[in-house]
Amino acid sequence: MLRCTGKGFFLFEADSKKRLTSLHIVCILYICSKSEVIELAIIVSLQSEIPAYEQIKAQIKAQILSGELAADEPLTSMRQLARDLRVSVITTTRAYGDLEAEGLIYTVQGRGCYVKGNADLVREQYVRSVGDALAAAANKGKAAGLTLAELQRRLEEAFHGQRH
Repeated sequence: MLRCTGKGFFLFEADSKKRLTSLHIVCILYICSKSEVIELAIIVSLQSEIPAYEQIKAQIKAQILSGELAADEPLTSMRQLARDLRVSVITTTRAYGDLEAEGLIYTVQGRGCYVKGNADLVREQYVRSVGDALAAAANKGKAAGLTLAELQRRLEEAFHGQRH
């Protein structure tokens, strides 16, 4: 079901008879910018072990780092996002606060939150951090006597969220 929530935002709720359960909320928010309509898709699962604010933060972060959200693009207000996702304003405030602390968004008092223009720099820092973590993991793996194939399998398991 697609319905207008006001101010250029639309909410899509998945039918509970589909693959999602009634505890899943799927929202597709269309953010109207000056130049075009930007699609911001956020999926929050209330059954997940991951807190809702982390789910929101991770999805917005991924869209910023992938370039789906451009520099200075406005984000949905914290209150509107909370209403649309049916979560507490505290939840969205925490997600946006973490994104701001990580240097991905900035807040203009009385105007809202916007994507920061340094997403490429932040992504570069993440890639460097991943490289450092992989080097450390490789060294620990060697010390533990793991083969390259075993290390690759464990990396794939970690990447896909599987436990060993």
